[in-house]
Formats: sequence, C-alpha cells, structure tokens
Amino acid sequence: MPESDFDSVEGIIRGLAVCINGAAAVANIVPLTAILRTPRLLSINEVALNMSLIISDFCLSSMMTMAVATGWGNHGAFLDNRVVCQLQGIATQVFSVVSILTLLLISVNNYLVIVLEWQHLTRPQIAGCVVVSWAVIIGWACLPLAVPGGGFVKQPSEFYCELDATSTHPAAVTVLSINICAMTATPALIGLLYTLIVRKLWISSQRLSTALTSSSKGMMSEAETNKGSLTRQSAVSRNSHTSRQLITAGRSKNLQLQIALVKRALSLVLVFLLSWGAYVIMLIVEYANGKPVTQLTEAVVFLFPSLNALLNPIVLVLMDRRYREAVHVMFGQNPKP
Repeated sequence: MPESDFDSVEGIIRGLAVCINGAAAVANIVPLTAILRTPRLLSINEVALNMSLIISDFCLSSMMTMAVATGWGNHGAFLDNRVVCQLQGIATQVFSVVSILTLLLISVNNYLVIVLEWQHLTRPQIAGCVVVSWAVIIGWACLPLAVPGGGFVKQPSEFYCELDATSTHPAAVTVLSINICAMTATPALIGLLYTLIVRKLWISSQRLSTALTSSSKGMMSEAETNKGSLTRQSAVSRNSHTSRQLITAGRSKNLQLQIALVKRALSLVLVFLLSWGAYVIMLIVEYANGKPVTQLTEAVVFLFPSLNALLNPIVLVLMDRRYREAVHVMFGQNPKP
C-alpha cells in the first residue's frame, strides 16, 4: 500500500490502538487491586502467577497507549530518538514474552497437581520461578543492544520499536530466533501438558462415576437385605455409608474445582494464541524474507496482541468466583452466589 494511502487510515488504526490498550490498562488494574486488597486471595500460592500475568499485561498496554498516542500526527517522531527506541523495544519484548512463560508456569503447576498428584508449588517456589523468568527474559531482551546503533528500529506502522528483521548481527538473529521459538514451541508444550491434564480428569471422572454407581447399588442391596428388620441395621453400617458418601462427595468437589481451574487456564491460553498468532506469523514471514511487512499489515497485526491484555483480566474475573467476589467487594457490592 502506498504511504499516502496508509496515511489516510493511520488515524483510525491509531485511535483503535489507543482505545484497546487504554481499556486493557484499566481492565488489568481492577483484578490487581482486588488481589492486593483481599487477604484470602493473597494467601493462595499460585496467585503470584496470575499477578505476573496481570502486571506484564498492564505494563505492555500502558506503554503502548502512551507510545501510540504520543506519535499521533508526527509519525512517531519520539521513536526516532535512539535511546527511547531501544528502551521501548526492550520493554515490548519483555512484557510480551513474560505472558507466554507465565502461562507455561501455570500449566506446569496444574500438571504437577492434577496428573502427578503432587502438592501445589509453594509460594517461595512460585515466586522464585517468576523472578527467574523475568530476569532471564530481561537478559535476552537486552542482547540486541550489542548491535552497533542498537538492534531495535521503528516499525513500518511507526507505533513502536521492534527487532530489525533485516539485521544479520548474531545478537539480533539469536534474539529473534529465540522469540520465534518461545512463541511457537511454548504453546505446543502447553498444549501437550493440558492434553495430559484433560486425559487425567476424564479418567478421574470415569472412576468417580463408577464409585457413585457402586455405592448406590451397595446401599440398595443392603436396604433390601434389611427390609422389615430395622434393628438389624447397625450403627456401624450407617456410619460406613456416611463415610463413603463423604469421601465420594469430597472427591466430586475436588474434581469440579480442578475442572474449573483447567477451563480458566485453557481459556487464557486460547486467548493468547488467538491474539498473538498473527504477530508470530508476521515475525516468521519477516525472518524468512529478511525485510519488514507493509505498513498496513504491520499496523493491523499490532492491534491483535493488544486484545490479549484486554481479555486476560476479563477471563480471570469471569471464570474464577474468588476474583469475581473480590471485585464485587472492592466496588462495595455484595458478592453474588
């Protein structure tokens, strides 16, 4: 598309980008504030993983809102400053990759608990994983600084800075290759883990169904045996029935909680794939062709990752009653049952 044609739609795309990213920043503040104000949520071990996801989404959407809005009408002139461009490129890379690695940590934690039947990772363990993940990502995001003049350049849309797809410098090529692997291999690993988790949940549901059927048949058989002679039904037998019922009910409730947890996690993964899929494809195309895509293509693709930061907190609140109740309390409303 000629540059003049892109200029005619640039204002519309910039407006959409500002609206989406601004809404995402506000949306992420709500669950983050609810978590910090709710001791019950803070006591949950895995809440650190959700907070890592929320913080990375908030930082990314806030930064993009300011970057796109500041460049309105001047073709992103502030990104022509080399220092600003490098810092913005590093931040974009860090916050985007943190999201997918956090989803991987969530899937690993769910796999350990549901499939291997281990205890949840402790808070120190989860905090350590989160800190290490952020540190590693920041480290490799800074590698392009080794490229003379910096490895990040203003993109065709003039919305933000990203790795130079035409650079042949080893540092830039290494980081770009790692980014592509992180955005493709990581979702594949997450998919494998959740395949095993869903299989385990299906097996558990079948076993629970069999146990419920056996328990029901056993109670009916004993009732027929004791029919007409209530005195023969001892207190020990009644206690045995009660104990079996409690155990079965506990297993059923635990299974329901695990299924709800997996549904929420899978929803977050699906949102990530739908939002970042086009961006990953664009990275691969640029890497293969050795040149950036057109202005319009890059500008439109830019909108999709922004949706990820907007939808994540919505999924978290809508699909987890604990967060939903915390949000209601934060706004002074009585939690709905």
